[in-house]
Amino acid sequence: MTKILLVEDNEINRDMLRRRLERKGYQVIVAVNGAEGVTKTQADRPDLILMDLHLPILDGWEATRQIKANPQTQSIPVIALTADAIVGEREKALAAGCDEYDTKPVDFARLLGKIDRLLQSSATPPSSAVNPLIECRQQMGWTHLRHDLEPPIYRMIGYSDMLLDALSDSQDLALSNDLQKIYVSALQLLRLVQAILNPALLEVQQQDWTIDIFAPALRRELLTPLSTIMGYCELLLEEPPADLLLDIEQIHSSARDLLSLVNNLDSLMTRPLPSIQTIALPEPLNNPAWRSTTLEPDSSLVKNSQILVIGQSSSLVFRQIERQGYQVAIATSEEQVSQCLAAGSYDLILLDINQPETAGLKVLESLKSQEQWQQIPILIMAASDQTAYVVQAISLGATDYLTKPFPSALLRAKVTACLAQSQLRKQLVYYEGIVEEFTEQKQLGADLSQQLEVLQLELEQVKRSQQVSEIVQTDYFQQLQPNLEQELPASPQASLPLKVLLVEDNELNRDMLGRRLHRQGYEVVTANDGAEGVAKALSEHPQVILMDISLPVMDGWEATQQLKANPQTCHIPIIALTAHAMTGDREKSLASGCDDYDTKPIELPRLLNKIENCLKRSNSKLNS
Repeated sequence: MTKILLVEDNEINRDMLRRRLERKGYQVIVAVNGAEGVTKTQADRPDLILMDLHLPILDGWEATRQIKANPQTQSIPVIALTADAIVGEREKALAAGCDEYDTKPVDFARLLGKIDRLLQSSATPPSSAVNPLIECRQQMGWTHLRHDLEPPIYRMIGYSDMLLDALSDSQDLALSNDLQKIYVSALQLLRLVQAILNPALLEVQQQDWTIDIFAPALRRELLTPLSTIMGYCELLLEEPPADLLLDIEQIHSSARDLLSLVNNLDSLMTRPLPSIQTIALPEPLNNPAWRSTTLEPDSSLVKNSQILVIGQSSSLVFRQIERQGYQVAIATSEEQVSQCLAAGSYDLILLDINQPETAGLKVLESLKSQEQWQQIPILIMAASDQTAYVVQAISLGATDYLTKPFPSALLRAKVTACLAQSQLRKQLVYYEGIVEEFTEQKQLGADLSQQLEVLQLELEQVKRSQQVSEIVQTDYFQQLQPNLEQELPASPQASLPLKVLLVEDNELNRDMLGRRLHRQGYEVVTANDGAEGVAKALSEHPQVILMDISLPVMDGWEATQQLKANPQTCHIPIIALTAHAMTGDREKSLASGCDDYDTKPIELPRLLNKIENCLKRSNSKLNS
């Protein structure tokens, strides 16, 4: 059956035309805006497209250009539909790539004639086709890069969630709030990486993603939340709680690892790719992963249980399990796995499936093939795009799985359920009939278990996001100052505090940097955009201005030029702050009137030195 994609935002017109086309024997799929039209063209590959030109989000002209620029969809005929029957409209549609043009109200018989003519002319397939191997290697490149960037993000999410879980009953609200901001920013990093490096989305967009364009764009997107995480880590490390110090240092170390990767995106994107390998999905399985429960671990179960964590990058899981009170060992190679199993008896094994050093699936198969170990429950840890490996692991006998990143509460529930299962198996070892029934129930729901796992993770993330949003929007949060700050000894500048105007649109970075400057003895005034910054400079008379460059309403360059052109504010030193560490940015900032320039993530000692130098130069000019 011939498939037609109808892209029309007017619901009544869309329903009427769809029904008339279906009566003529066509299969009709619909899209309500240009962006959805491009996506459905890529996904459904219709035989012909009816494209309204005046569409929301992405208009018909631009949607057509994107469809015709994609080698996989450029041969699909497009008929433009518009109510604007004015001179030049037809030529504009054809110039965008449309194959035909028709006006509203639609003359249905005339439209059917144009559809038949275009379908006949496009019946011969194009001579050239996209090489599926090349397409696969392109997608593999994005996936490979994403897998490089995700592990430090997983560690930041895991450690911050673990600390929040540990502080759930604590009265230290300020510490919890700062850790919550780190957790939310890490989730934002993960969403950015997974969205920007989504091979399907990049394929749909068909952009000319050269390294010179893509690497700086990705770097800019990641630097803002990464700067927030590093800043708050440094804020916490200035007065670290003794029992949380090592875990906060792990978050800070992971942030630095990610910053190193982000700063070396060019080399990561140009390295050779590994050979293409495929993994075959087995037939649908009947043995389900265990449902996670909300049961708290039994104290005797925690005290007596031995857990083995297998994986090259399992230090976070080791720490999470250890904090929950279990006795834990860790193995990072096949040799260590054998040594640990030979030396002790374990009630549960946590296995990172994506481990080239331990060959996760090979280790799992080996464990399940040996009688002395095959009864130990095995909990699989996998990335979100490794469903094929998870399904194969379940078929080999894995008990359950976790998708990275996973919250501490979910890990605790999964471990409790697996250990309870292990204990139950030991108690029922002589009851063959009950064991058979238990095995049958275990084989009923792999699909339901996978869906439940995804919903539980999404629910946890939504709850965290809502909690942060509610806290940030309250007046109490805006007025809250940690009690510890009031007890700090006065800085050398406390007798005569210098006023700093901080112009920054990112709320978390503004809060973090403002508090750190306040601890150094400065009085801090803030502004959310360039226009407010100019107004505050006139009313507050600060001694120095920290000016973010990428601002709404009025950007930092324009705000600086206005301040330097005004006799009342021209003497105030201005330091430009930007995440755009690109060639020419420093010169552009200085040319606009800035007295100095610094890049994000902020290194506080370096920034303080620049502030002091600017103030010295300003005082010298005034005295002379």
